[in-house]
Amino acid sequence: MAEAVHLYVRKAFSEGSRLRSLINDELVVEVDQLARSVLSECEHTKQFARFSLLSDGSLFSSIRPKADTIPLTASYFATRMGEERFCIVDPTHRSAAFHDSGKLGRQKGYAVVRLDQASTDALVSGKELSADELAVRALWRRFYESVSLSGRDVSERGYDLRTQLMPRRFWGGLSELGPQADEFARKA
Repeated sequence: MAEAVHLYVRKAFSEGSRLRSLINDELVVEVDQLARSVLSECEHTKQFARFSLLSDGSLFSSIRPKADTIPLTASYFATRMGEERFCIVDPTHRSAAFHDSGKLGRQKGYAVVRLDQASTDALVSGKELSADELAVRALWRRFYESVSLSGRDVSERGYDLRTQLMPRRFWGGLSELGPQADEFARKA
């Protein structure tokens, strides 16, 4: 991927504005497909990142997109979340974005960092959820159970629609369907 982008940039310098007309060039097609794939993963990141309220009042999300989208979507989340303090982590690509309403960067209020494996593991596993978060997860769990139709598995109608709207690879990141929601519901 990196080599294709490198060759594309070199071609762009040599071809200039004529590059836009080279729609059948193999290199141009390859880079266009890469760009579309990354843009699609950026949209998935924006749509499927689930934030959880931590005990210190900040928000946390862990998501595993195919491409390293955290640096590309951090400004979106910083704008969307406004004054909220949050951290979003991609354990696969070991990148994270931290936002603290203008305190981390001069203008943008967020910082994107590369993590080592130990820091990534600590961020993903070392979070203490607030009691309110557990209650909200239990409510969402109850909602999903009440609107779902029993027997909707791979072999039956309706499953394909569910996977179209949210790719299966993101189902593991649904905080409201995690085991902690079950524990809270049993206690309540």
